[in-house]
Amino acid sequence: MYYTTTDHFSTARRITRLAQRQIKDKTGLKVDLLLSTAGKLSKSPDAMLCTIANSLSMSGLCYQLKDKSRDLTELRFLGAHFLRKHFPGITLKQICVLFGGRDHTSILYSLTRATALLTGKDPQFSKKYNIAQKSINEWLLNEA
Repeated sequence: MYYTTTDHFSTARRITRLAQRQIKDKTGLKVDLLLSTAGKLSKSPDAMLCTIANSLSMSGLCYQLKDKSRDLTELRFLGAHFLRKHFPGITLKQICVLFGGRDHTSILYSLTRATALLTGKDPQFSKKYNIAQKSINEWLLNEA
């Protein structure tokens, strides 16, 4: 039997959810486990989010702010978009944790809005997207 990448992610997610439940049942602590591909620790979702924020002259802590200014919301849109693109195994709940505990529907909205802004040819958002994409490509090349 051959497994596809999707099968591996589904199995890993199932195991992760089971581990989270067992930890909560035995210790009473609620934990969120983050799935990531094996490799260097520097290729983590956190590191990618910091790379995106730094490329736009912002702090990596901006993702967790509750502010709804255009710059911060677009940063979250880009962060969610690139996380799903480069870390296909990451769940909406895990992105919520990285974004300061937001609801999963906020992440879905961010993904939808990022796609709409890119296809709608918003020049300001497209410029930020291109800057972030270039920065991520350099980050990936430097880490390889």
